[in-house]
Amino acid sequence: RAAVYRFLVTHTAWMGGNGRALLPDEPPEDLLKCDHSFDAWLCALTAWLHDRGETVGWKQAFISPEAVDVEGHLLVLSQ
Repeated sequence: RAAVYRFLVTHTAWMGGNGRALLPDEPPEDLLKCDHSFDAWLCALTAWLHDRGETVGWKQAFISPEAVDVEGHLLVLSQ
């Protein structure tokens, strides 16, 4: 979780041209301790970017139907 958080903080191209800084620079401990909290955080980012038109469907991202059946991914970050 920490590696994903740090990657998203330091590589902001996934936010499109009007990206915003993710704060804090280091992930909060509560976010790292719980799968549900981290999943909710990722969902919030995805919802924000979907509203801005910065997501693609699982087919466009070449995610297998089997993975979608298990994980339930509907939208992913486009960059």
